[in-house]
Amino acid sequence: MCDFMGCVFAYANYYSRHELEYSKTMVDEKGALEEEVDSALIYRKEFEKYFDGFESLRLLYEDYVNWCKTRDSRISTKKEFKFVFREYNNSRSTTMVNGRAINGYRIPQMNHHLLHSGIKFKETGSLEWLHERSASIVERLETYYSAKEGE
Repeated sequence: MCDFMGCVFAYANYYSRHELEYSKTMVDEKGALEEEVDSALIYRKEFEKYFDGFESLRLLYEDYVNWCKTRDSRISTKKEFKFVFREYNNSRSTTMVNGRAINGYRIPQMNHHLLHSGIKFKETGSLEWLHERSASIVERLETYYSAKEGE
């Protein structure tokens, strides 16, 4: 028992002074488990890399469902999804896009866009075109920039 306690105290002493580091395998497994448990939260993190708001929850949820289907992730209910994006509920504003006023929910950030029905990126095409093909604009942008980063 004394040998065992010595090891326990040694580990406790070491990790009280050093940050716990996870291996690449542990990080990958954590990501896979997170995605399985709460795909809406993972979607929000990817969404916020490119967008700072959305025109309507219906449009956003449609993109999320397409994102989940592409990745074979569990689709959260609309109620669960709405809870993940609850901070946006208090930030309704009007934004001018190409001379058109769009009402939406937005938390402004530099170099981010408002997700709206008329949005179009040269990298992905228009949102309408993608949704007709059951594709997600967030997934397409993430794939495009991940591939570009790998070059």
